[in-house]
Amino acid sequence: MFNNIQTDYQLHLAWKNGARYFKGNYLQNPVKEFISRYTLKEKFRSECQHFISAEKKQLVLKFEEMKNLQKKISTIIEEVKPSSNNVESLLQLSKRIEGYAFRFYICNEEGFQTSPNILYKDGEWNVQNNAIGKNWSWRPYFLFNIIKMRNDEKGQLSAVYSDIETGELTRTYSMAINNKEFVFVDITYDYLYEHNIVN
Repeated sequence: MFNNIQTDYQLHLAWKNGARYFKGNYLQNPVKEFISRYTLKEKFRSECQHFISAEKKQLVLKFEEMKNLQKKISTIIEEVKPSSNNVESLLQLSKRIEGYAFRFYICNEEGFQTSPNILYKDGEWNVQNNAIGKNWSWRPYFLFNIIKMRNDEKGQLSAVYSDIETGELTRTYSMAINNKEFVFVDITYDYLYEHNIVN
C-alpha cells in the first residue's frame, strides 16, 4: 500500500512499483463515511492509461537506443576484426569504441580470457596482460550467453549491473568474433545515462 499520494507523479510511482492499494488526497479528499468502491474507478483507469502510454513510449525509446548501440559496436568490431593475440588490433578497436566503452576483452567458449583487458583510465587505453587466463564461467549467465550468441549469431547487451572494480553501473555488449572467441565490451555509465539506458 502507498500512503499520502498528493500528486499524479506519486500515483505513477506507486503504480510503477506494483502498488495494490493507494491512499491520499490526490485520489479523494477524506470523508467521514466509506465511499462506493466504484467511485474512483474511471479516474484511476484514466490515470493508469496515461501511465501505460508514457511507459510504452519510454520503453520504445530505450529499446531503440539499445539497438543503435548494439549496431554501432557490432559494426566497429566486424570492421576491426580484433584478435586475442594481436594487441595492435585491440588498440585499434579501443580507439573506435572510446565514446562507448571503458573496458573490453576476449574470452573463449569456456570462459577463459584469451586477451588482455583493454582499459580506459586517466585519458588513455591501457593493456592489462595480467587478466589473461581469468575465467568468467562462474557468472550465472556466462555459459548460457555463449550458447545463445553461437546459435543466434548476434550480439547481446546485458542487463544493468554494478561493475566489481569501478562500482559504477554498466552494461556489457558481447558478440562472437569467430567460432571459438567472444568479445565483451563494458559500456560507460556516462553513455548509458546520456542515452537513457541505465535501467
